[in-house]
Amino acid sequence: MKIRYAPLAVACALMVAASAQAAAVTYNFGGTLWRVIDLPSLSVGGAYSGSLTYETTALDANSDPSIGSYPTGFSVNVTVNGYSFSSSTSMSDPAYGGISVADSSGAFATDYLVVATTAFGAGTGSPVIGPQLNGLAPFSLEQDLGGPSTLYNSDALPSNLVLSLFTFDQNFRFRFSNDGGFSNGIADGTTTYLTLATAPPVPEASTTAMLALGLSALAVARRQKNH
Repeated sequence: MKIRYAPLAVACALMVAASAQAAAVTYNFGGTLWRVIDLPSLSVGGAYSGSLTYETTALDANSDPSIGSYPTGFSVNVTVNGYSFSSSTSMSDPAYGGISVADSSGAFATDYLVVATTAFGAGTGSPVIGPQLNGLAPFSLEQDLGGPSTLYNSDALPSNLVLSLFTFDQNFRFRFSNDGGFSNGIADGTTTYLTLATAPPVPEASTTAMLALGLSALAVARRQKNH
């Protein structure tokens, strides 16, 4: 590499390092089961709790301006009646995505956020990790949150979820199956709390300094090119 290109290489390295900081947000949530179908190991009134983590900088997988689809960059962990489950997969249907955000309009429209780990009936994608219950394997975890059409003003992933704003739907669903493609057992719960555990980090002084150095190195490289 010629010496005159060194500032450009330095700039790239510094700017990549400055942008490498993760932008993940984590929420803790929990509630109680209000319905159980064909899962004797669980019971109505049983408690569940867990955490949801997603990258606020994840890219929208579709071009629809009112529905955001984010199939990557998230994980969900949940424990119900002492049984623990986890998943970091996306739904099989790319139009729906692992996390979906809808910015609807109209008098009867609903803005919503849905987190789901598999597509119902598709039987593809990574399974939910966790124990079998009554001979059935877990294959879907889904959190549905719905509210008025004024809840969002874009289809971007929200950086601050407030449970009380989701007045139409606060349901968490567990699905279990004997073949991964059909619900042989379902448990529904009402989410009663959703609290911010970890917010995206504020850039540290060192990160800002690296970015500034990178920009300075770019300026030096430009001057060398012009001469």
